[in-house]
Amino acid sequence: MWGISLSSFVIGIALLAFTSSAVAQTRRIEGTHVTILDIGPRNRALNSASGTDLWADLQYSTPVDSTLHVFAEEYPAGSGCEGDVHQTNGGHTFRVTTGDWRQRFNFHWRGHGLKEGFVKVYAQLNGQEATSNICIHMNFRPGELHPLDEQ
Repeated sequence: MWGISLSSFVIGIALLAFTSSAVAQTRRIEGTHVTILDIGPRNRALNSASGTDLWADLQYSTPVDSTLHVFAEEYPAGSGCEGDVHQTNGGHTFRVTTGDWRQRFNFHWRGHGLKEGFVKVYAQLNGQEATSNICIHMNFRPGELHPLDEQ
């Protein structure tokens, strides 16, 4: 009668379900707060050729069980983690439970994006975003310190 195949119908329903769940994850939920307290490691430049495991200490509050996204943004050399030129490269999604928490989250930064520059960590929870005020230098020479790196 309509000429719609079963597979097209199933794909349509799947897209509708995905879209509605994505919208639910990004809407702001009253009573949600997220703050990045610290990130690391900061004792050396990150190796952009191989990537590395990063961590972020967060203070957060959520009135409902939620999805937390913690991710790394790469900024080019000379930017100091500022400006419109940057790219997401690595991160992880975590399930968090209702309540007020202080917790360390470990995730992988892939590297292989920019050869040299800076990495900054972000977190998103229930439509709210937190930005680290710490900028970590990265390059393709492992172990080399940069003047901005913490000693």
